[in-house]
Parts: sequence; structure tokens; C-alpha cells
Amino acid sequence: MELQSERLYGETKALLARLKPLTEHLAGKLMEAGEMSLKEALFEIRSFEAACFNFDSKVGLNGATVQAAPDAA
Repeated sequence: MELQSERLYGETKALLARLKPLTEHLAGKLMEAGEMSLKEALFEIRSFEAACFNFDSKVGLNGATVQAAPDAA
């Protein structure tokens, strides 16, 4: 049970990390506007996705494996 809990925690943490850029974008738009309807939020999400090259692949939403960036060292 503990191993399953640790695995689920790790998976959740990884998913949230991949979605951080979108979350930051939405938070910024919300702070600018003060409030946002669902329609406006969906528009911002779609605009963000369209602006990102290969968004689904980058964040792993289409089942693609996210590759780590090579170390600069």
C-alpha cells in the first residue's frame, strides 16, 4: 500500500510539474483581469496551447514520453 501511495504521489507531482507553465499563464491572466469566466479561461487555455510548439508532446498530454533536456555541463 505504501509503495502504491509513493508511486501515485510521484506521478501526480510529475504531471503537475509538466502543467506548471499553463498554470502560471492562467494565474497571470486571472491576476490581470481580476476575475475570469469559464469561457474566458477556456479561451486562454486554447490560446496557450496554440502558442506553444507541440504543446501536447511537451507536457505529455497526448501520451508522448517527455524527454529530459540535456545537461548544459
